Amino acid sequence: MKIREYIIGIGILAILLALAVTGSALPSYSCTPSNCHGFDGNFFYNTHKFDGISAPTVSTSCAKCHIDPPDDMSLTSDGSVYNGTHRYNDTTLASERFTPPACGNCHVDVVNNTFTRLSGTPTYLTSTTCEACHKAKYDNWTNTLHRVMLTPRDKAKAMGLPKPEVGWANISYVIVTKFALSYINTPGYFPAQNDTYNTETKEFENGHAGAAYGTCGKCHTTNWNGTGAAITLPGITGNFSEPGIGCERCHGLAGNGHQVTVNYSATLCTNCHSGNKHGTRWENSTHAPPAARIGAECSLCHSLFDK
Repeated sequence: MKIREYIIGIGILAILLALAVTGSALPSYSCTPSNCHGFDGNFFYNTHKFDGISAPTVSTSCAKCHIDPPDDMSLTSDGSVYNGTHRYNDTTLASERFTPPACGNCHVDVVNNTFTRLSGTPTYLTSTTCEACHKAKYDNWTNTLHRVMLTPRDKAKAMGLPKPEVGWANISYVIVTKFALSYINTPGYFPAQNDTYNTETKEFENGHAGAAYGTCGKCHTTNWNGTGAAITLPGITGNFSEPGIGCERCHGLAGNGHQVTVNYSATLCTNCHSGNKHGTRWENSTHAPPAARIGAECSLCHSLFDK
């Protein structure tokens, strides 16, 4: 046994001497998740997967947020800006939920340390993408009629809306309002008989009598295009990117650099809430102060997000 232990001891000594010759008994440092954030690197990947798949692996990228990688991985700031603008909620960062291109929706190439914001023609992302960073507002919006203004058939069925007389198989969308549910068939027309469900009487009645949906999508959808070559359905004279009034219907397209706007003016609301059928008539009522009649702010009474 002593001879065996002696041989093992010599072997260990030889290894240590070899390491001493190379300069260190420690492995060479590289900015990889296993070295910094545990054996599996899950924490690292969840908080750094800038393109939704991979994380930066070179120290120049790490230097954007850390003082002197790999020697000093202290953060260059307290992260308040990032935490305040890139969170899904209080416990989850947006990067944990983003799908490709993730941060590439707004920044040029963060994996290679280029955090410059994208510019150029804005692109459409859909409200689901907005949810990754604006969770609270997204949740409130989902409880509004704006979201379900034009509801696809499968979602309408899941909501438990009354079954139309023509059957669900013949329906493409349902217009959901406070007072009525108007059903649209698969060619894009309202059924000829009993196309509308009255939410007060709880009965079907004739509402549009076989008329085409036409250009109603300009107020019922997001990213409506009434002049494009592509037609969603024969009875719908236009196309759209998202049914219902999504985030980008009021804020503008968010892709290619997050070029969104905040607009609380009454003009935005009256783009749709006007005319004999859709007007509120509030601006000419006794409720409205004189100033309101020359530029009312609907948001004084109506939240843009809460129901």
